[in-house]
Amino acid sequence: MSSMRKVNLNTAAGPNFSVRTEGDSPASFRVIYEGPEGTATAQIESGFDQEGRPDWLIYAETLEFDSAPKTSAEIDIVRTRILERMSSGLLALGMRNSIG
Repeated sequence: MSSMRKVNLNTAAGPNFSVRTEGDSPASFRVIYEGPEGTATAQIESGFDQEGRPDWLIYAETLEFDSAPKTSAEIDIVRTRILERMSSGLLALGMRNSIG
């Protein structure tokens, strides 16, 4: 996803999608994906790596779609693609992260 670019403080854009963060406290941060598959959101939490640098965790189990794909095979493909795009978007915003 090297084609991601930072648009503003909390939004990054790819070729046909965008990723943004929102929340007013660490307990309510989330990442929002908008693209051809629709809109999806997931909870994120900040923490620190072993060297004390900020590191974010995307909670995959909290991923919610506004319109779910039709088959379970489609769900798995779309879910993986959206989580990867969310991760790339956060990286473009300077937010190191992992999916868990």
